[in-house]
Amino acid sequence: MDKFVSGTLTLLACACLTLGGGCGDDDNATENNNNAAGDDAGVDAGPDASAGERVEIIILDGTDSDNIGEDASAIPVADAMVAFDLPGGERVERTTGADGRVTIYGVDWSQGSAAMTAYKDGYGMVSFVNLEANDLDATENPFLVIVDGAVAMYLMDLSPTPPPEITVTGTATRMADSSHNYTVSTLRSLVATTWSGSGSAAFEVTAPLNEPFTLQAIEMTPIGVLPSGQGNDVDIHRAMELNLDPTAGPTLSVELDFFADEIPVYTADASMVLPARADSPLRDGIPYFLVGATDNVYTIGWGTPVDVSADGNSFGGTVSWVEPTLITEPYIYFMVNHTLSGARSVAIEPGYPQGGMLDPPLYDVPRWVTPSDPQTEHPMHDPMAWDLFDDWTVALLIISRSGIDIWRVNAGSGATSLTIPQPPSAVDQSSFLGPTFQAQLIGGLRDPDEDRFDRYVDSPTVRLSR
Repeated sequence: MDKFVSGTLTLLACACLTLGGGCGDDDNATENNNNAAGDDAGVDAGPDASAGERVEIIILDGTDSDNIGEDASAIPVADAMVAFDLPGGERVERTTGADGRVTIYGVDWSQGSAAMTAYKDGYGMVSFVNLEANDLDATENPFLVIVDGAVAMYLMDLSPTPPPEITVTGTATRMADSSHNYTVSTLRSLVATTWSGSGSAAFEVTAPLNEPFTLQAIEMTPIGVLPSGQGNDVDIHRAMELNLDPTAGPTLSVELDFFADEIPVYTADASMVLPARADSPLRDGIPYFLVGATDNVYTIGWGTPVDVSADGNSFGGTVSWVEPTLITEPYIYFMVNHTLSGARSVAIEPGYPQGGMLDPPLYDVPRWVTPSDPQTEHPMHDPMAWDLFDDWTVALLIISRSGIDIWRVNAGSGATSLTIPQPPSAVDQSSFLGPTFQAQLIGGLRDPDEDRFDRYVDSPTVRLSR
């Protein structure tokens, strides 16, 4: 669960940065224009060139989230197809050259909104819908990314090559009670693994080779559900950390000494108010207080315990956490999951827990209007609409197949509707999408100065069909 939370945060951080724009002038030419210098010579102007504007687009590889934004190390994606749905309904398709760039001509914003979709085989697809002229102005849209004067769209490799790894195995000694479970995680890594088992079992985790890392081990009893059915408890008995040489691989065997390498466990009381809407699924959800970090996918703190209040309006409890030496940017996550529908709300506060009540309260999740029943299959290109109960600065529909996120559709700041565009003509829809798949609306409030989300929500999951 903690890995899923951080993974979602990473995905959103990538996704919210992908809306970008740039405008100029000229036509509806149908052939490719991949001139790196932006030279318009030799391009068919078309009959409506005098009335239109020009949009420059650059497709970049966003698989490494550190390259999202105006990072010169982001790699252009060649041979990607860009489908641009002009205001008024006409579609234009371009294929990127080695510089990852295409130019769209003849965009007449007076006819309405536009949409654009980027695709390359082996990558997830990305779209932007509900685009208007002011969305392409960085002063109007704080989440715009312009790279060398072009709209940046980031594609994510669906099967990225993992970095070289070191495998660490071993056993635990001098636990408070060997009948307890213990969990081992690799800190300072976004691609490592975690392990959990009984005190007598041997562990195995991995970490990227040549990257400094710490083994964090927590002696605990398993998560228990409280009598209310809306609470959970974790008993943390002892914690330890061990710094290891990342060049000692490819395999390393160690012994975790919970006594010699013990580190303090801190606690604080915390609470969060639930949305007041009577039919919000969050009011029937399960709470979690977690402590994590920007450069690590595993948690370093847990609610011990957290439970619903007697009036059902809030969750409260105790947070227990450790402070590993390599963690420099910790955060506390206040989260409520509604397991049945998939809805979730998360609030993020920087620093280690200080205690007290989360303020402002959790965001409420959106309510689907179309489809009115998320469990009924909805034709994927029919309009979708929802009610919002809080202000969002990003709205993103994540389409997934067999648990893999394959298509991100960005609806824009404060959007309450979207229509999923047709994929580019190069897409084999039957193999890429399959017959049925799922979609989930994700949105929230992002702090552009800190490059993170302060609050975000996941809608109830919707079933789509082609």
